[in-house]
Formats: sequence, C-alpha cells, structure tokens
Amino acid sequence: MNKRTRKNKITLLSFLLFFIYIVPSFTVNADGNNLIILGNQQISEDTIKIISNFDEENPYSNKSLNSALKNLTSSGLFETVSIDRRDRDIVIRVKESVQISEIIFEGNKVFSEDELREVISSKNRDRLSEQRILEDVNRLLTLFRKKGRFNAAVSPSYIKGDKNTVQLIFSIDEGSILEVKDIVFSGNDTISDNRLRAITVSKRKGLFSFITDNDNYAEGLQTNDKIAIEKYYKDNGYFDALVLSHVGQLSRDNKEITLSYSIFEGQRYSLGEIEVFGDSKELDFNKIRESIPLSKGDFFNQSKVQEVANTLQKEVLSKGLSLVKVEVNTKKDRGNATIDLNVTFSDKKRMFVEKIVIRGNSQTLDRVIRREFDLIEGDAFNPIMLRKTEEKLRATGFFKKVSFTVKPGSSKEKSIVLLDVEEAPTGSLNFGVGYSTDTRLTGSLSLAERNLLGKGQRLNVNLSVAEQSQALNLGFTEPAIFGRAVSAGISLNLRKVDPSESTYTSNSVSLNPSLGFKVGPDTRMSLSYQLENIEINSEKSPSVVLRKDDGSYMNSSIKSIFVFDKRNSIIEPTDGYIVKLATSFSGLGGDTGFIKNSLKSRIYRSILKDSVVFSAELEGGILHNLKGYSRITDRFKLGGRNFRGFQFGEVGPRDVSGDALGGDKFLMNRLEVNFPLGLPEDLGLYGGVFSESGSLWGLKADPSVVDSILYADRFFRSSAGFSLYWTTPIGPLQFNWSKPINYLEGVDVTENFSLNLATRF
Repeated sequence: MNKRTRKNKITLLSFLLFFIYIVPSFTVNADGNNLIILGNQQISEDTIKIISNFDEENPYSNKSLNSALKNLTSSGLFETVSIDRRDRDIVIRVKESVQISEIIFEGNKVFSEDELREVISSKNRDRLSEQRILEDVNRLLTLFRKKGRFNAAVSPSYIKGDKNTVQLIFSIDEGSILEVKDIVFSGNDTISDNRLRAITVSKRKGLFSFITDNDNYAEGLQTNDKIAIEKYYKDNGYFDALVLSHVGQLSRDNKEITLSYSIFEGQRYSLGEIEVFGDSKELDFNKIRESIPLSKGDFFNQSKVQEVANTLQKEVLSKGLSLVKVEVNTKKDRGNATIDLNVTFSDKKRMFVEKIVIRGNSQTLDRVIRREFDLIEGDAFNPIMLRKTEEKLRATGFFKKVSFTVKPGSSKEKSIVLLDVEEAPTGSLNFGVGYSTDTRLTGSLSLAERNLLGKGQRLNVNLSVAEQSQALNLGFTEPAIFGRAVSAGISLNLRKVDPSESTYTSNSVSLNPSLGFKVGPDTRMSLSYQLENIEINSEKSPSVVLRKDDGSYMNSSIKSIFVFDKRNSIIEPTDGYIVKLATSFSGLGGDTGFIKNSLKSRIYRSILKDSVVFSAELEGGILHNLKGYSRITDRFKLGGRNFRGFQFGEVGPRDVSGDALGGDKFLMNRLEVNFPLGLPEDLGLYGGVFSESGSLWGLKADPSVVDSILYADRFFRSSAGFSLYWTTPIGPLQFNWSKPINYLEGVDVTENFSLNLATRF
C-alpha cells in the first residue's frame, strides 16, 4: 500500500469518527451551536448551562425544557426566563436580575443601622427580589411594633447604578409611640380598678411618661397583664378567677390605645385542712407540718403555696434526699368555700443523670466546663446542684450565656442534661482612669487572659498608678492542676505606697505561690507562701513610732484562707451565709514574726420575693507579734469602704504628731438593707440603707515610744447612711452618703460622701 492510499484512508477514518462521536455530542448535550443563550450580560453562558441541567439523553423533550426553565427561574439570578425550540436549536432568553450594591436606611433613630441589618434578609451583592424586599419591610415593621411604634412606615426605593446594580433604600418613618390612654375593667366586683391598674404591667399615660416607657404599648403586653391579674386574684383567695378576654381599642389618630379586660372573679376560698404524707423513713412529717407557714382559715394564696412547695423541696435536697419529690395537691370544697392542701413526699420516682451534653463551646475545652459540675453521669438528678453549676459557670466570665435543658433519657428513670453556652471574649487589654474617695485619681493598665488556650488558665499583668500607691502585678493560675480539683498559681507583686494619713513610704517586692482546693461541698481552702522584701522609709517622719519602723525587712510567711459558703447565690445572694477565716504566720526565716488572724461572716435574708435583701456582717482581726514589735505595714486599718463615714486609715491609734498608726485589733459589725427604687430595671439602680459600728485598737510598740501613742484604747465609732448602687459597664459603682454618729471629735477624720467600686462578700 503506497503512502497516498494510506493517507486517504486516515482522512476517511477521521471524518467517520467526527460524525460518529463529535456531532452527536452537540445534540445530546445541547452544547455548541445547538444551544443559543441571549440577554445575559454579567452571568456567563457556562453558568447558565450548568444551572439549566438539561437531560443529556433527551434535551429536547418537554420534561427537560420545563425542568431547565424551573431551574433558571428559581435560581434568583434572572428577572425573566424563556426557553424555545427552533428546529435543532434551543434558545434561552434571559433578563438578569439587578444586583444590590448597597443597602441604606434613612430616618431611623430608635434602632441603629446594624440592628436593622440583622433583621432583614436582603444583603449586599444579593440579586434584587421584590418578594424578599416585601418580607424585609414586614420584618422591620414588626421590630418597630415591639417598641410600641405601630404607626411606623417603611418604604423601599432604588437608585440605579452602573453595571446593572442598584442601591436599595429603606425610608423609615418611625411614627409616634402608641401610648396607653386608659385601662378599664369589667366584672371586678371586689377588687377596685385602681388596685388592678397598680398590678398590671401596662401603665396609663401620665405626667412622668417621658421618664419611663411603661405606658408604651407593645405586642404581648396584654398577655402579661392577663397573667398579672390572674395571679393577683389567685394570691388573694380567688382560686377560680380568670381574665375572660382582653381587647385594645385604638384612637382615631392611632396614637393612643385603651386596654379593656373582662374578669370572672368567682368565690373567695380559705385554707381548709393541711395534711402531710410520705413514704420516706428519713423525714419527720410532724415537724414538717409545724414548719409550714400556712394556717387553716387563711385566704388561699397560690404563690405562698408554691413557695412552700419550693422551700420544702430545697430542704429535702439539702438533707441529701435528692430523689424525694414534693407535691402539693389542692382539693376544693365549693360549699364551704375552702381548699384543702395535701403535701406529699414521694421517693418512688427515681431520676438519674444518664448523659451530660455540652454545646456551643468552640474554644473552652469540655473538661474545663465539666469540672464546674457538682454532679456527673450516673448521679441522682439534683436541680439545686444544676443551678449552682450554672452560677459557677457564669462566674468564670468565659461565657455570655449559660442555659440548662433537661430532656428524658432512654428510660423513665434517666434524664439527659443539655448545657448550651455562648462564649465571651476572655482576653483583654484595658487602659482606664478612675476615681474613688479611698484611692483618689487612679490610672490603670491591664493585660489579661482568663481562659488561656481554652484550658481555663488565667494570665494577668496589672499596672495601677494612684496618688497614694503604685503597683505592678504579674500572675498565672492553673485552676485544675493534674486534672484534680486543686488550683495552683504564682504571682509577682511590686508595690509602692505613700499614704495620706501617715508620713512614711514603703516599697515592696513579693513572690507568692499558692494552692486552692475544696474541703467539702460548700467549703474551700487556699494555702499560699509569701517571700517579701519590704523597705519602709520613715526616717524623716515627725512620728517617733513610725521612725522606729524605718528600714528594710524580709518577710517569709504562709497564709491560709478557709471559706464556708452557704449562700443561695454566689452572684446575688438573698439567703444563707458565708464565713471566711484568714490566718497568716510570719517567721519562717526572715526578719519578721507574727500571727495575723481575721474572721469575716455575713448572713442574708430577703422578703417580698427577694426584692428586699437584709444582711448582717461581723468582722474582726487580731495581730500577735512573735518577734519584735508590729510595723505600720503589718497592722490593720479602718475607714473608707470598710467603715463608711470615716476616711480610709483615719480611725484608731495615733501618734502625738497626728499620724495614723493602724492597730493590732479591730472589730466591725454592719447592718444593711438593699431594695429597688421603683425605676426601670435597665437603669441598673437600686438603693440601700446601712448602719456600721466598729473599733480599731491596740498597738504593741517599742517601750521607748509608747508614750507617743494616743487613742489606742478600744472605742467604738458608728455611722449610718444611704447607698446608691449603679450597675455600669465598668462594674458596679457604690455612692455612699454617711452620717458619723459616734466618734472622737477633732481626732477621727470623717467623710459624708464616698464613691467606690462596689464589692460583694
């Protein structure tokens, strides 16, 4: 076979392959010249082909064409789409949707642009969708209605830009606030209108409407009113009371609304027999019956009955009987208008924790969270322990939100505990300027990480500079060393003090390793060692007592702190008590030797559903010297935040020169009542009245200077006053207006006003 013949055969074979494989592929895939796309400007043909998704085996069928049309239309990329068959061609005509280049809000004052953007579903670079914009308008109107602005209007408009884009503009007329003109009642024969208006959440428009928003109408407000009205009736004996209907009638100008409530009161019931039953051998039911603060003949009070049930359940749990359930059942006698109570203690239903599931912690390790739990899988379910765990997790500062949900487990006796957390930023770099009457003007710089690498470790560097002191602190804490419930830490502290009440200065450097651990369910103990070098500069002081302290000293000491905490909350206690005992032993080498003990205890009680909290506090301390005499830096001081009505350090023994010297012994007692001020809760303001009395006395000094010490005898000072607490972003502030009552006139330095960051013990 010659070369020419071979060449012709190859050419013929190539043509055959072209018609067999290549040409059919144009038809089957609707590709190449057989698929014609018209009208696209920004969206490529390849993208349109992919979205169309024609049936490769039969692209020209009605089913394939309809499917392609549906795919293109539902993509949201096109305003209009049409598909036609033209002989062997498929023609797709599209009109691309306009793209949103920017979303603008005009006329908004109540909500910021960021808040409005979170509500709408339209976003920058989205394709313009009329349906979505209508939905966004409704979302915005709903948001304004929640703020009582039912007259709000939202109008969308567009400004055409380049390359088929538009600016989407929401023009907002926030309208006026819908105010409650009047609240009227019907069917209330025994309870007056004024009394019912006092207990409803809604309030009528009045003289001080510009201060609060209680008189503004909002969605869901009448539902809350209904709950409040029915609760009031049921707490006053009207067991069958119901709010039959609630209606809101708008004024003609849509600026005011009148709220109407139709009430069925029913008859008033008194308490009948109160019986206590149970099958637990570990409970004394006669004592329980005597402890119930309800009596036969009292008007039925649903809230008190529920409070009794909750109290009894807490008492049972506190005795370790976590499986006993308290139930209070009512039996109504219409003829005698009485309701009998049957209090039943049942331990037949046993509930155990099958599983604990933690969700939402992207940074914090599970084991860090689990170590805050007081119960584990397999333990008896205990809601009080769960609440304490929630408080401890909040107190870590690792989380914005902490919430528990309990769901049924694999059987009736098992439950699954779900913990949902939302993590908060734990690293911070802060610079601040503050003022308090104790430290005067203070500047601070702090670098802190409270949850290092998600392991719960704390690392901090703090620098503070005030008129009377400068301090630098570096610290590291591992809260669970070796996986045990034992914390370990170490800190380095540098401090310079120049107090206003005495003519000396001091410089100190200290290293403090420490351990902390639980002793019992409500008991914690910490041990620390301190190696401190302190230099007291008082050579030129007019006080002969302070001049004796001049010099450099090495202090080697060990300190223990024992805390017994039975408060019902570690954040906002309203019941229970706490005791703190601190002991320092100095003399493990070094130049100093003393034992310093202090005791601090506080008890809490509340009334009116925990809104008014009473507290009583007792605090005292003793410094006993083992080597030499006490120094100004070792002794106790009173005044300022620990004795309101007196300037810090300006109470107790003094030198004949007038310098305050501190004391070796002190005793303080404090009584306080905290209460709401009737202002909106979001202001974060509440008040308190207090009474304090105490004494600082005793000073063991070199015999050569004893005659220079005055007012070292025990003499009790006292004060009383009013406090205003304000919860602010920088922390809780405490404003105190004090009246010193008993004091040494011309000696003690008093103050009638003080400002400090509030502390809770």
